[in-house]
Amino acid sequence: MIIHQSAFRATPFHNETSQSVTGAIWYNWGDYVVPDVYTSLSKELRAIRQSAAVCDMSPLPKFRIIGSDALEFVNLLTTKSILNLDVGRCLYTPWCDDDGFIVGDGLVLRLSAEEYIISGENSLLWFRSQIKNLKVEVSDCTDDFGILALQGPKSTQIIESAVDDGWEPLSFSQLRHCKIAGISVFVLRQGFTGEMGYEIWTPVAGGCEVWRTVMQKGLYYDAIPAGEYAIDVARVEAGLILVSADYHGAGPDTRTARNLLREKHFLNPFEAGLQQHVSFQDPSDFLGRNALQHKLDCNDITISFYGLRLDRDAVDMATRNSDCRGDILSRVYWGSTSVFSAGSKIGRASSICASPSTNGYIAFGFLENAMVTIGQTVSVELPNLDGRIVSEVPAKITDTPFVNVRRS
Repeated sequence: MIIHQSAFRATPFHNETSQSVTGAIWYNWGDYVVPDVYTSLSKELRAIRQSAAVCDMSPLPKFRIIGSDALEFVNLLTTKSILNLDVGRCLYTPWCDDDGFIVGDGLVLRLSAEEYIISGENSLLWFRSQIKNLKVEVSDCTDDFGILALQGPKSTQIIESAVDDGWEPLSFSQLRHCKIAGISVFVLRQGFTGEMGYEIWTPVAGGCEVWRTVMQKGLYYDAIPAGEYAIDVARVEAGLILVSADYHGAGPDTRTARNLLREKHFLNPFEAGLQQHVSFQDPSDFLGRNALQHKLDCNDITISFYGLRLDRDAVDMATRNSDCRGDILSRVYWGSTSVFSAGSKIGRASSICASPSTNGYIAFGFLENAMVTIGQTVSVELPNLDGRIVSEVPAKITDTPFVNVRRS
């Protein structure tokens, strides 16, 4: 959501990022605002794909789980087993309710034997409701850290030059404590763009100094700041779903972003294309395991996750002919529209956007398996930013991701 800057909470990097934004339009994320565009979408996305970009991801919800039963508790929450997750590692996983619907998804970071951080969509009430008799505490630590995302093929050279005491390579999903500009931080090799990249978790007081140092080092590698718009398009191009944009979280917590999903679109991991993140071989239970196992046993998986490449000429024509052309795909569409084949609805599309990296228009499709095949042409409703349907355009069903993913 784009808002005029007014009352907000400043991220740890705000005093630096605000100097780089010429306009007064910001992106509202929870209690915070962060820059949405510094220069242009095409320039910032090109930096992500070809050099490097630096982005403020600080408002991402973060939850600390600590206690003697922390391992058992986190393993109960997550569909992907964490029993073999070493200290200093992280992994991506969904977490589900008892019916197998996704409550949220994100990263689990293991900081010590009895301490974890989960970063993803707001799930604090859900996590606390599952503690029962376990010896754990769950706290919201969102405001304790700033997250500086450094993404792009030259990000490793930048982090190597930014740290104080030399740099040893990180494997994908590894984390390490180090210092930048004398500030103690920890760095994850992770990101939400599909590119080689890192997240630099910094204490609030040191945020601006870390930002300045990373940007100064990044200038030698053509790095630039990137706003949320470019990061959002990059994650769609990389085939990465997002709660509120692509599905409703099934838990009780309020969302941190405006949700344009007008119906309750719950997904299970199979429907979301996340089946590889469900660990049935682990003997321990997790929330939703029985429901998900039953779906597998009964072959009850009717919806699958696909890519959609919208016909560029048809979208351009619909935009030219519309009386609200400036509101059509001027940002990633967070919501759902219908997908049709031979006049019959076969599913829905979400995260519809212009994609400079592919020189076209792309979207995610959650479509009925029995009705579709890769390469098939279907019809997709084209919305403006407020969700009003302005046209139907042809689209081809594809696999995801839409670009080569190089982060791992």
